[in-house]
Amino acid sequence: MKVDRPLVSIIVCCYNQEIFVEEALNSLLTQSYENLDVVIYDDASTDKTSLIIESWILKNQYKCTFIKNKLNIGLVKSINKSLKRCNGEFITFLAADDFFLKDRITNQIKTFMEIDNDYAALYSDAYVINENGEKKLGTYLGQNLQKIIPPSGDIFNDLIIYDNFIPAISVMYRLKALRSLNFYDEELLYEDYDMLLRLSKKYKIFFSKYTDV
Repeated sequence: MKVDRPLVSIIVCCYNQEIFVEEALNSLLTQSYENLDVVIYDDASTDKTSLIIESWILKNQYKCTFIKNKLNIGLVKSINKSLKRCNGEFITFLAADDFFLKDRITNQIKTFMEIDNDYAALYSDAYVINENGEKKLGTYLGQNLQKIIPPSGDIFNDLIIYDNFIPAISVMYRLKALRSLNFYDEELLYEDYDMLLRLSKKYKIFFSKYTDV
């Protein structure tokens, strides 16, 4: 494996998203970055999400790990369960009602290779799409930070002042940094803001100029 093509794990998070899940999965097929370790979980959906995932994997002969929860255990526990199956140096998340643009992983790995090793994560802007996948609603940071330049480096205070301005879908982490914090807090319903706060207390976080999600 080349140093500049490290293994990237992607966790696809699914629960009752039968309308959107195939589009999300199809965006993995179009990624320009190929060294991927994909873990898909379905948290005991009550609709056809799980069947669609299984059909998609079979149709595309897609190499991945599929975790099919027998009972609904919630978002955070499902993510932690999936993290234990990941092998990548870097990790990112794809909610089943979102999708990646084709150069998302390529651009973020390129950025990681250019910045210091003391950056534990990076984030970018993300397009806000409607139910038809159309980019008519602007960008996430454009709506939440307005004219403020997205911060890099020691951003803990920025996260306190501006609340959680970082689009969760845009974040890529070093997996060892998540391990150092014992992964996500399973007492919480939602995981991303708490993780970013804990991570930014210990490490630096970089803002990437690319908007690929």
